[in-house]
Parts: sequence; structure tokens; C-alpha cells
Amino acid sequence: MRSTTKRLAATVIAEGVGVGLGGGVAAAAPEGGKHDGPVRYWADGKDDCSVDFTIENDTALENFTIDFVVDDEVPTGTDYGTGPTGRLAGLKSVPNGTVTHNVRLGTVEQLPTLPNPLADSHVVKYRMILGPEQDYMDIGTWHQTTIRGCNPITSGSAGL
Repeated sequence: MRSTTKRLAATVIAEGVGVGLGGGVAAAAPEGGKHDGPVRYWADGKDDCSVDFTIENDTALENFTIDFVVDDEVPTGTDYGTGPTGRLAGLKSVPNGTVTHNVRLGTVEQLPTLPNPLADSHVVKYRMILGPEQDYMDIGTWHQTTIRGCNPITSGSAGL
């Protein structure tokens, strides 16, 4: 029994490595976000004071939209019937496809809009707030990721 278990584990590891070397394995989605259903989304905080928002949409519908807040911001934007929005940055889905939007918060234009512009890291909370089919959204749930490298004095991320 023990040798069968070891052989099975070795086979799984070898097959995983072989597939990985062949380039046929997609990168795993970061923790957080919504990973089930026909519309999935998540965010990946980066070390250059930016965040990648990814939306996988298996429907023919479009315009599922992510909004986000930074640190302890409270959403105060337009209420489209699902509650006040946070920061809307054009983070929309495409029909039957995957799209990744990079939002760089450490730019000269964005840095002053951060709640604490001299902090090196920020918590970005996000959700799917808009879309043509509410059943595919995750309106009541905020997910989060952390971005780093934002302090322009120590990291130079804002180019100042």
C-alpha cells in the first residue's frame, strides 16, 4: 500500500511538472475574488503600487464591472441600484473571454487620491458591482488584495 501511494504521488508530481514545462498550465488565480459560476473575477496586488483585476466571462453578456476602494475608503459614487460605487476605472468584462486590467495607483495623478499617500502598502477592496445579470455578480461581498511599493520617497514608484 505504501509503495502504491508513493508511486501515485510521484506520478502526479511528474505529470504536473511535465505539463508545467510544456506551457499548457494556466497560472493559478490569486486568493479572494469569485472563482465559480459563469463570471469569475479576482485581483492580484503587485509590488509596483498597482493591481491586476481579472474577469473571466463565459457568457455572451458584457459590461460586468468591478469597483474598488483603497484602505478604509467608503463607496460614495453613483448608486446604479446595487449600492454606492467605489472607484470605477473602466474595469469591464468582455463577452466570452478573459480580460485583465492593470490599475497603477502609484502614478503622479493617482498618488494624491490615496487615503495615505505616503504609505508603502495599501489594501484594495473590490467587488463586482455592475452587470447585465445580477445572478452572476457578487454584490454584497468585498474581496481584498494588498499592493506594495507605493511610497515615492522610499520606492520611487510614483516617479517623483
